Amino acid sequence: MIIFFTFSFFACLTLGILYAWLLYGKLINLPIQLRIALSSLRVVAVTLIAYLLFAPLFKKISYTKEKPIIIIAHDNSLSVGQIKPSGFDEKAYQKDMNDLVTKLSSKYDVKTYSFSDSVKAGLDFSGNGKLSNGAVLIDQLNNEVLNRNLGAVII
Repeated sequence: MIIFFTFSFFACLTLGILYAWLLYGKLINLPIQLRIALSSLRVVAVTLIAYLLFAPLFKKISYTKEKPIIIIAHDNSLSVGQIKPSGFDEKAYQKDMNDLVTKLSSKYDVKTYSFSDSVKAGLDFSGNGKLSNGAVLIDQLNNEVLNRNLGAVII
């Protein structure tokens, strides 16, 4: 930042000196003191104008340290709620999902969603959504976590 500032200022100063020399360097009919005074004013004016035109971009880069975001999404549609594979324990699944959220919350910013025909924050295991629409979830995530530190999406 400092090097860029110094370089751009010296480039503008060089431009001002060059412009003043081209304008007042060959004039013979003016006294030397007047030529020096006019050249100095021209150097200051051109340097200031050039610097204000070419170097007003002050860059500020700031970093905020934030935890990576982990998205946990659960399909809450009727079809998922009605199909019960053999050996599947629904209560254990719900407990495991809540334990996973709790365990990941220590290191990550965990956001939970239930999706079906719409997206709702939090884990809902009721299974009363009309249809599975993952596109709605993706649109919601694009709106919420775009350009953020997204670590993982678990569906």
